[in-house]
Amino acid sequence: MDTKIIQLLLAEDNRDQQQLLLRALVRGRPCVNVTVVDNGAEFLRALDCQRFDCAIVDFHLPDYRADELLVASKEKRRGCPALVISSSLEQQVVIRSIRSGGADYVPMRAATQGEELWSRVEYAIGMARRQRLERRKAERRTRLLANLAEHDDLTGLYNRRYFDRCLRQNRWVEDRRKNLGCVMVDVDRFKSINDSFGHTAGDDLLREVARVIRRNCLDSDVTIRWGGEEFLILRPTPDATDLWLWAEQLRVSIESSVIQTSSQRLHVTASTGIIQVAASAFNQSTIDHADQALYLAKKQGRNMVCTAVMANHMKIATEIAAKTDLSFEQKRGVLLEQLSDQLGPTQRTHVTIHCQQVAAAAQRIALRMKLSSRQVEHLRLAGLLHDIGKIMIPEDLLAKPRTLSVQEWAIMGRHDCYGQWIAKELGAPDAVLEHCRHHHTRFDESADEEISLGARILCVADAMVTMMSRRSYQAAITDEKAILELIRERNRQFAPVVVDAATSLERADLQYAA
Repeated sequence: MDTKIIQLLLAEDNRDQQQLLLRALVRGRPCVNVTVVDNGAEFLRALDCQRFDCAIVDFHLPDYRADELLVASKEKRRGCPALVISSSLEQQVVIRSIRSGGADYVPMRAATQGEELWSRVEYAIGMARRQRLERRKAERRTRLLANLAEHDDLTGLYNRRYFDRCLRQNRWVEDRRKNLGCVMVDVDRFKSINDSFGHTAGDDLLREVARVIRRNCLDSDVTIRWGGEEFLILRPTPDATDLWLWAEQLRVSIESSVIQTSSQRLHVTASTGIIQVAASAFNQSTIDHADQALYLAKKQGRNMVCTAVMANHMKIATEIAAKTDLSFEQKRGVLLEQLSDQLGPTQRTHVTIHCQQVAAAAQRIALRMKLSSRQVEHLRLAGLLHDIGKIMIPEDLLAKPRTLSVQEWAIMGRHDCYGQWIAKELGAPDAVLEHCRHHHTRFDESADEEISLGARILCVADAMVTMMSRRSYQAAITDEKAILELIRERNRQFAPVVVDAATSLERADLQYAA
């Protein structure tokens, strides 16, 4: 035994036997401290207050038999072994003592004489310590095996087994205050890398992508190798825009990384699908929606971030596009009607009122410029369509009451691209697509390019309506000030011929933008 203080608990109601047992336990042993109690109730209270290395219990106490007391104190003893002593030599007493959890049985005569009791106590303590040590080793081995079983050998990230266990245990639904971001990442054209450079290079690439993911994640994020070249990241996030910005940062980090394999220096890109949900609502379908967003990113050209909202809207657009009895304009109306409950107030304003005003402005400018009726109609449709991509932009980003950051503007600027996806799906005429595609292109940066006149007109019409409309980040200005701004930007942002036509409109024709 080591030299630390050994704490013993003795339960014996007979005063004379107490003294004999104490003498047998502490004789010549300054490292032994004995707490003495007279009954079972005191025995239980003592266990509540202190940990003991060993307990010695008389079989017949005033309120308990030892076998009853050992059962009642099993949880309280927390691994403390118990020896039962008794003056009775009945076999039944011995059997009850051992079956109830006693580590040993010592006859009273042997316990009060010589070193017998101490040697039994010392053996019981040593055995209990060895059992605790073995139990800890077993628990460590179990944890190690569980850890290995829930980690991916190649990348060191968690694997699907870990995710499944956490999902069963509702790990992510416990905090009802938080939103959870789910990010699905897929390395683009990974099969061609394996085919061209071999599986060893492919493994090196996956390890490096995993390192890039870890560098971009917080300790609170959960990173999982989902399978093959797919990765899943789960992270708390305040809103949809924050999640999108982070996913875009990760995409750029992967794209800009030089991945050194055993034989090659490679550059890769990754497609990403994201969804944000309340933590309390997270389930397997959340993963499915992120996967659908990832599929959309792959379909639309790879190396981009797509949201579950975008995937949902494109799915609805595809279903509406199949209705051959509807015109393009009718299909647009059906789409906005079906999405009405899913759009925020700012989104709804941009794709309805604002687009209607821009369509009216573009028509008036086109008529002043004496374009054909077909061209005027195409411009009207382009005006109705030009901002439809904003149904893909998060409401919290569109409604921000401040100037956007560079990263936020980068997301906002993609609404033209998303609008093209929707317009093509719904069957928009090519001329309408062309007008919408370039309506944000500055004149001074593209004077020599073949930008359609319709795109130039739409650019001016959109600017006029925007300036004369109240937005979350700016107040509306008067028609006079809007005209002055157009003139100031003539030959710079706007085509001169279009500005001249727009500024020659009657004041009454400008009220559509109020």
